[in-house]
Amino acid sequence: MNPFRQDPPAPDPEREPAAAHAAVSPSRTLLLVDDDPDILRAYARALRRRYQVTTALGGRQALETLARAEGRFDVVICDLTMPDVDGIDVRAWLMQHVPGLERRMIFITGGAVIPRAREFLRSLSTPWLQKPFEMSDLLRLVDQVSGGTTG
Repeated sequence: MNPFRQDPPAPDPEREPAAAHAAVSPSRTLLLVDDDPDILRAYARALRRRYQVTTALGGRQALETLARAEGRFDVVICDLTMPDVDGIDVRAWLMQHVPGLERRMIFITGGAVIPRAREFLRSLSTPWLQKPFEMSDLLRLVDQVSGGTTG
């Protein structure tokens, strides 16, 4: 191994070319919540091509972000099963503090294995996606719940 060799820097996904942001809709803001930092980064990277995205690592951070946001999010995309504060708790908080936003939530789940989560999904009138899913399906749902059109 050559100690003087320097590999070129890896591309930074947060610094995409300006053309990649051309389709961003400044009027649509998303809160993306997941307890897995790798999944959170991957989804955020894809969604930022079309929307303004704020991320929250887990439910507790989501509640803190929502409390400071004063209702500025158009859509909340939230993992259902997370430790401590789960997606069900986030939705309950929204119903109490930002009524109506809970109807613009999209839940994502790796598998609703606990009875509470299975029952919750059955009761939902809002969309949810099972991981893994196609990003195009998520984009379509964001447009659907935010009142936009897919393009």
